[in-house]
Parts: sequence; structure tokens; C-alpha cells
Amino acid sequence: MDMNTEVAAVTLVSRLLETPRIQEAQLPDEKVVRATLRRRVREHPKLEARYQDFLDDEVDDSEMFDDFLETDFGLTLRDGLIDFYRVDDFVDYLLKGQEVLIYHLTSTALLPQIKANGLLPGAVTGNKVNPRFDDPDPENPERQPHVFLTTNPNSVPYDRWAVGQFGGDEIVLEVRARYDRLEFDPDDDDIDSGRFQYVVPYVPPQDILNLP
Repeated sequence: MDMNTEVAAVTLVSRLLETPRIQEAQLPDEKVVRATLRRRVREHPKLEARYQDFLDDEVDDSEMFDDFLETDFGLTLRDGLIDFYRVDDFVDYLLKGQEVLIYHLTSTALLPQIKANGLLPGAVTGNKVNPRFDDPDPENPERQPHVFLTTNPNSVPYDRWAVGQFGGDEIVLEVRARYDRLEFDPDDDDIDSGRFQYVVPYVPPQDILNLP
């Protein structure tokens, strides 16, 4: 590692240590989340009209509202987190300030490290599936390594690539994250899978829901 790359990596670690963490006790109450989403629909004339069309004189209850969210927007409530697929203006409006469910594809060979440290960029751990995207770029401080997350685990076979690199078996990790802290993957913004790809600087272990 040359001096410029080493400095970039040290800067990255400093940023990771400053990243706010979601504490386990702060898991959202699903009823509260549903009520918040219902209020947002009610306050948005176009969304409310769309929901009333969906109801078609049926009773406005939680089951109907959940069906509406899933059918029209691909949103599903799971233990107080919102599982989403892709974002348009309506979905962005509904998700602001909410905690969401998103996925990270990897190999079981990396689980001991993930359990201990969470999900870190390859530039920090040395586990680089693709050095082109995992290494710091000293010439472009804005383009730093990230942890890659997706709303569509079937879009790109990152888990298969990780198995090819490190051995083990494929695994899809379920990650909770604050929607407002997700950024679109800058490396995939010009390809189809970029609609599902997001990046964050770090995911702590307590925000990975299905660690075996």
C-alpha cells in the first residue's frame, strides 16, 4: 500500500468510527410505523386518492393498508422495518426518516469477522471482492470504499463472487438501516442493477438481523 492509499484508508477508518449506530433497543414499533405511513398517505392528496381507489369501498384497516403498500409500491412491514424494492418519488416520500430492511450478499467464510466487527469496506478488512471498488481513491476523496447493500438479492451475485474468492457458502445477510443514510451506489448508477444498489460506510453487528 503506497503512502497516499494508506492515508486514505486511515481517513476512512476515522469516518467509520464516527458513524452513528442504531441501538438494538430502538427497533421500531410496527404499529407506530404503520400509523406514520398511513398519516403520510392521508396528507398526500394523490396518494390518498390512490389508496381510496384501491380500497374500493372495503374497510380501511391495517391488512388493507399493508396490501396497498405492497401491491402499489413494493413495501412490506417486517418487525417494524420497511422492506422496499425500488424508489420513486412516492416511495421516497414514505420512507424518509424510517428504518428499512436491506441486504448484503457475502460468504459464510467471513462470518466470524462480521460477527466481531460488523460489515466493513474491503479496504479496511483486506477482504476485497473487487479491488477496483474496494480500494480508497486518493485522487478522489469523495469516492471512498463502502459496504455494498441491495434491495434485490437476485440482482447481482455478490455472494457467489465472495465464495469464489474466500470459500464457504453463499449467504444473504438482512441489514437494518436508516433510509436517509443510504446512498445510491455511484459505481452502478449507469446500469440496471444500480436501481437496487446502495452504499453505507459501515454496518455494526447489532444491525445484522440474521447472523447465525
